[in-house]
Amino acid sequence: MKSLLLALFLGIASLAVPILSSPAAAQGAFDRNSCLQGCAWLKPTDPRGAYGQFMNYQNCVSDCEKRFWADFDDKTRELERERDND
Repeated sequence: MKSLLLALFLGIASLAVPILSSPAAAQGAFDRNSCLQGCAWLKPTDPRGAYGQFMNYQNCVSDCEKRFWADFDDKTRELERERDND
């Protein structure tokens, strides 16, 4: 039960830390480096038996990468639209 609660807490924290730690998020821009730094505390220090902790870290990093590339794609489309309208 204790390990389940810890896994649940880490899962929720991995979603909240990148959002809360990025001051640029309030301005509408996604800051990949801040997001990845927010994931760093989830990285396991002992690779033996830390599969759950490693998966939380991987999920956090994966979320940062997805958000970064989605933001990149949106900005690229917006620039292409502006270019086509000129």
